[in-house]
Amino acid sequence: MIIDDLSHANRYLPIHPLFKEAFEFILRAHTQSLPPQKIYLKDERLIAIVEAREGRKRGEVPLEAHKKYIDMQYTLSGQEEIGWKWKGECQHFSEPYQDERDIMFFSDQPSLWIPMVKNKFVIFFPEDAHAPFVSNEHINKIIVKIAIE
Repeated sequence: MIIDDLSHANRYLPIHPLFKEAFEFILRAHTQSLPPQKIYLKDERLIAIVEAREGRKRGEVPLEAHKKYIDMQYTLSGQEEIGWKWKGECQHFSEPYQDERDIMFFSDQPSLWIPMVKNKFVIFFPEDAHAPFVSNEHINKIIVKIAIE
């Protein structure tokens, strides 16, 4: 997992060849008012999802993890916190892995909570189980799915 300020995005470009395009999309999008949508930036390898939904309480949001994609998340508006736990420590599947959706869910409790404040982004790798959209507000955010190559 990586948590940092968007102004430091260049530090992370060497990690993955598609990180540059992912950060460029977030930098453009955070100054616009985009409606909820799914955008294929580079076919199935780089997908941006703009979401708007009501936040949920801690305990109502299961931990999720992925195998095929890295999640880069950026909160556009609203105060959000995201639960995190190392996937290797998760012991209780609430839903097994769904290959077509690249997602699995756990009923374990997060080990820590990440406050998503203005201009911060988080990157979740396949070993990072995470519980997004925890808030008592309406959340607008961007999730960029980056295929593991």
